Amino acid sequence: MHTLVLLVLVGVAAADFAPLLRVDDSPKGRYLIKFKDDVDVDTVADGIQSHVQQQRLGQAKISHRYHHVLKGMAAELSDEALEYIRTLDEVEYVSEDGVAHATAQPWGLDRIGQRYLPLDGSFSTHSVYNEGAGVRIYVLDTGIRSTHSDFGGRATAAFDAYGGNGQDCQGHGTHCAGIAAGSYYGVAKRATIMGVKVLGSPACTGYGSYAAIVAGLDYVANSGQKPGVVSMSLGGSKSTYMETAIKNVVSKGYPVVVAAGNDNYDACYTSPAWLPEAITVGSTDKKDYRSSFSNYGSCVDIFAPGTNIESDYYTSDSATLVMSGTSMACPAVAGISALFLAQTTDLLPSQIKSMLTTYATPSVIYYPGSGSPNLLAYVT
Repeated sequence: MHTLVLLVLVGVAAADFAPLLRVDDSPKGRYLIKFKDDVDVDTVADGIQSHVQQQRLGQAKISHRYHHVLKGMAAELSDEALEYIRTLDEVEYVSEDGVAHATAQPWGLDRIGQRYLPLDGSFSTHSVYNEGAGVRIYVLDTGIRSTHSDFGGRATAAFDAYGGNGQDCQGHGTHCAGIAAGSYYGVAKRATIMGVKVLGSPACTGYGSYAAIVAGLDYVANSGQKPGVVSMSLGGSKSTYMETAIKNVVSKGYPVVVAAGNDNYDACYTSPAWLPEAITVGSTDKKDYRSSFSNYGSCVDIFAPGTNIESDYYTSDSATLVMSGTSMACPAVAGISALFLAQTTDLLPSQIKSMLTTYATPSVIYYPGSGSPNLLAYVT
């Protein structure tokens, strides 16, 4: 009787296989399973695990269950388990997992606070923005050093997709958080920093699975509080699964700011940079040239300083480091977005994108790249 119930829970086999979406450089045997929207995630996932075990179909080792940003799960699957899952009525499609990587008075702050060069050595924002107070910036990255002195007690290691304490052991996430909202290095100096660790574990690298990234997005969709901004200084191959999660976070009212990528290539070929729903940020240098590494093209929405940017680092509560990348440009724009939300808390993501591009300084970037907007982020 128990076996019969479990088989009913996972549904009747479909006549056709659910689509299997391929991802470049996918880790062998790791998959993202998208359930249909009307199913109960835990019922289906538990039923799959039990059936695979009872029928000796190899393994179905579930690492994440997604309830909020989409219905589905991430799992390591044997070939037999994968074939079985693709026959289920409850399954919309299966995607290979992927790997994303960090896209790695400070001059950058100085630059976004004035229209034209030369730099004047100052950065301040209008009092109506209240330095971002009351806004949460969700930094999806390698975690953060939440005790760093530049965070002024405003930082929390809120979520760790790998089951750890969310602290940064690589440095990229702390650096990005400092640019977004550090007391000295940051744009929104009173915003709340929410560290969401999706990269850098278990080996303290700047890499992470799409499964972990979707888990971080699922956390924001379920436990996040608005007004809030999501900052994602990461990128990789296109993934329908991850992109669906990002779109759903945006639909819940969170602007998602992403790095354009560091390949000196068209950003429309990189995920999540190509997504129209995201705010995609390219990088400039101190002389207003597009950074030599920065991606470009029509999928870029705006540029911000990203070459030789000093910010906070993870090795101590006072450590700093100079880094370069569209990863550094992305949190600057996330910080500006937080300022806008501090003034008007019910702004839609589309309105924030419009404000960013409307207020940006036009026509000052040298060689922005074919198809790119010549827009440099600005706030005052």
